[in-house]
Amino acid sequence: MTVELGVLPLLLAAQVLLFSAGGGANGMLIALGRSREVLWSSGSGTAAEVILSLVLVPRLGILGTGIAMLAFSAVAVAMSNTLLLRLPELAGQSLRLGRPRPQEILCMARVGLPMSATLLIKFMVMGGVTYAAARTGRREPPRTPSSGLWAGF
Repeated sequence: MTVELGVLPLLLAAQVLLFSAGGGANGMLIALGRSREVLWSSGSGTAAEVILSLVLVPRLGILGTGIAMLAFSAVAVAMSNTLLLRLPELAGQSLRLGRPRPQEILCMARVGLPMSATLLIKFMVMGGVTYAAARTGRREPPRTPSSGLWAGF
């Protein structure tokens, strides 16, 4: 039954991995009080997904949906990381690890833990829906001999 889905499961897996990899940039932006930048990155990714869905889904069907979802993640992650690197707070900062700063770790945890829990729930639901779709497949409606108001006459 999953053969009918083609490469969609692979595209969805790539989308989840890419989105998970970019979640750190969004968490950092929120922790630094830059939620507007997260809005811009999510908005640009959504715009890309809507445009690609309108163009690709009529031509490619379910494959077009997978490509549009993967493009959403790619655009949003690229935008988040670009905006993060351009922040004045990070200008001139070394990328090497320094000594741990408990205050900053707690600040990040206040943002990161709820965000992680939200993503975990989201991906569990998406996995369940994908599994259910793969298990149900395409079914033919049951055929009945003439059914209707005048069936017995």
